[in-house]
Amino acid sequence: MTAFPADDIERKAQAGDTTAQLELATRLEAEKSFLKARQWLWRAATAGNTEAKAALALRLVAFPSFAVIEGLKWANAAASEGSAAAAHLLALMTGEGLGVPQNWTVSLDGCSARPNSGASRRKPNSPRSPDNGSLHTRFARTGTRMKISRGCAKA
Repeated sequence: MTAFPADDIERKAQAGDTTAQLELATRLEAEKSFLKARQWLWRAATAGNTEAKAALALRLVAFPSFAVIEGLKWANAAASEGSAAAAHLLALMTGEGLGVPQNWTVSLDGCSARPNSGASRRKPNSPRSPDNGSLHTRFARTGTRMKISRGCAKA
């Protein structure tokens, strides 16, 4: 994330710079302005920033006021764009049965993804490599479980 001077960040965020919006949200959270932080995350996420989608998903499912289904939508969108953090969040939600039917097999597969790299610990072409069986794809394949359509989860 690019660091902006404090006086410059809000101007850039207001102008639509999603990196500045994400940084402003982080600063606002540090100041305990959680509602304003969430609003800036939402603006960056709706503008297409994958990191903001994953961050917003986490805030929606893990912090008050909770919005699990909305968080699930944002996590799915970010995971479909390659966010390992969002895929990991989906795995945790699935393990807990939070917003989706509990499924430990899918959850454990998702937890094997490296949180910062987006890469799986499995070797390419293994039964569940990112190319042929990522967590996002596995959700879509489980007919009686969660189905993903255009980045949104539907039970």
